[in-house]
Amino acid sequence: MEKKSFKRTGGTRFPNYSLKQVITNLKDFLSKTHTKTINIEQLNVGVFKVAVKSLNGKVRYSSLKQFGLATGEYSSITSTTLASSIELSSGEEKVNHLRAAFFNVITFKNTFETFQNSSANKSKIISYAVSTLKVHPNSVNKFIESLLESAECASLCTINGDDVKFHEDLGITNIENQKELDENGESKINTDTDQIGEFADTKSLCNRKITMYNYS
Repeated sequence: MEKKSFKRTGGTRFPNYSLKQVITNLKDFLSKTHTKTINIEQLNVGVFKVAVKSLNGKVRYSSLKQFGLATGEYSSITSTTLASSIELSSGEEKVNHLRAAFFNVITFKNTFETFQNSSANKSKIISYAVSTLKVHPNSVNKFIESLLESAECASLCTINGDDVKFHEDLGITNIENQKELDENGESKINTDTDQIGEFADTKSLCNRKITMYNYS
């Protein structure tokens, strides 16, 4: 029987599954959506390998969407060009696509831009997440783990214990991302979220130069 750790806590939305975690499903996801759309039940069973009605699967799908790797309602799900680009590339090109996915998440993008080219301990990042990004205090540890594992996967930071070194601004702010803008041109943060967290061990990747890509 599938163990459920699904919990609604409110607060700012973020991917409960990190970029490192979601890309492990891309090969199967692309295979299932190569010529047709699928529904959430098919995604759960055929890609995530969970129960057909799994709430865990819905949270995994939400993470895919937030990184810009999937699109569609539960009845009609398909993969994106960015998902294909990540799966089919390697080396520096792959890292560039991973960075594009990372910056599709507005809370991750804002955090990186705040701490870029500097070092900060995790406590400082947690304080920023709660006070500025309005991440729910009960979910902030999951947020930090997903953020840092995703940033490390995209070669955007180096982690040494509780200290995090965010790399310098590499011109990523022009990458198209899936944020909404209010009437003043400021980004709006979705505050409706379902929280779940199972995080894998992180693995450092070296920093590389980024290239601009257009996935439209």
